[in-house]
Amino acid sequence: MKQIMQDCKYFSLALDESTDVTDVSQLMFFARTIDNAFDVHEELLKLASLHDTTKGSDIFNAVTSAVGEYGGFEKLSTVVTDGAPAMQGRHRGFAGLLRQSGVNCPILHCIVHQEALCAKTLDFGQVMELVTKVTNLIRGGNRSLSHRRFITFLDEVDAEYGDLQLHTDIRWMSRGKCLERFFALRSEIPVFLENSVSVDTSAYCAQLKDTRFVCDMAFLTDISAHLNHLNTLLQGRDQTVCDLYSHMTAFQRKLGLFIDGAQPSELQLELCELQADPFFQAKRNERGISFWRLLPEARFPRLRDFALSMASMFGSTYICESSFSTMKHIKSKERNRLTDDTLFHLMRIGTTNIDIDIQSIVSQQAKPQLSH
Repeated sequence: MKQIMQDCKYFSLALDESTDVTDVSQLMFFARTIDNAFDVHEELLKLASLHDTTKGSDIFNAVTSAVGEYGGFEKLSTVVTDGAPAMQGRHRGFAGLLRQSGVNCPILHCIVHQEALCAKTLDFGQVMELVTKVTNLIRGGNRSLSHRRFITFLDEVDAEYGDLQLHTDIRWMSRGKCLERFFALRSEIPVFLENSVSVDTSAYCAQLKDTRFVCDMAFLTDISAHLNHLNTLLQGRDQTVCDLYSHMTAFQRKLGLFIDGAQPSELQLELCELQADPFFQAKRNERGISFWRLLPEARFPRLRDFALSMASMFGSTYICESSFSTMKHIKSKERNRLTDDTLFHLMRIGTTNIDIDIQSIVSQQAKPQLSH
């Protein structure tokens, strides 16, 4: 890893923080490096265990200490965080302290987190309120008997889905999946409520039969499905900032088409994806980093350097978010006494993409010293 950091032209950092099973705050940061040959690596740089506070100064000290082991911030092209105040604060947050230390690279708010925040601005609270209440009435908490009856009922009527899905705010795509099933079962749900639930559900059934309410629910279901598709595109490793910007641009064009009501929608949506690709205008078949590799450094020194800088950038903290799942499997209730260093080393083993020739290392260490 030190060799990769030493050989790279630029690197960026992705930072995110979460608590483990023992309520210890774990600060995870990955490095995305790129060298002059446009070879990219995304690797776990450090898992810092914050046992006390998680202020901006704590995060800054942890990052500075870890990056210092690999040569410092000289090659840093950008930092992307989850957008928390301790991360993004201009004065006492990590971003502010980093700039005060003389590092003036862009500090971005994770685009996936931004998309999730924007999705919450849809003002259809009355729809989600009913969907959540009815879903909890059928399968929430201590409703096991009602839930079993509902599953049996759906099986008998050969419904499109065999169950409803619970909604939780902490999962990015939860609302869309919950709405999709609820809307598909909008005819079966009132029948079940009227015949199989003991409490008064007449108000819920009336709303589910109201045309205006059903139209609102249909709109929210459709737009949530498109937002979930966008969220899925924004996730995943090895995506450049240009790739993420392309997805966002395509989605904005789709919104314009939805407003205008353009037809046929299937072809228009595919054209949006095609037109939003930033490298499709190139005459060759290569795209992305493969295209930029074609530029000779002697002829295009500034453009190539700009491409290297852009290609080195993380655009989201997805890599941290997905790695926290790995961390929770490693440091579980059964293995909650792992030391901070051991947890970090196990996380590095579990997330690395570097090919390591273990046999070669072992054989070299087994050779006797010449002085012997």
